[in-house]
Amino acid sequence: MSFILRRIATTKTGKQIIRDQPLPGDAITLGRDAGNIIHIADLAVNAHHATIGSSDGRHVRVQALGGLGFDFNGRTVDAADIDSAAGAELRFGGHRL
Repeated sequence: MSFILRRIATTKTGKQIIRDQPLPGDAITLGRDAGNIIHIADLAVNAHHATIGSSDGRHVRVQALGGLGFDFNGRTVDAADIDSAAGAELRFGGHRL
């Protein structure tokens, strides 16, 4: 299993700039610390905030580490199971995945 991180930036004229970055492995880490695979420079995010993994290639498990949770489809949770075919919106601090 591997993940693809797709970063979408919008210019002031409304044009979207899309950059894809493959992230190999069955699990990735997310947090403010630069050693995380997904680095989010936001004080609302813990240094080691969450892990994202999949054991079967279809179902994704997101697990918060420490005291702060994350938003999953508009609700604050500590863990979420996502069907990759359906997708979900995750928020960590001011960042949306």
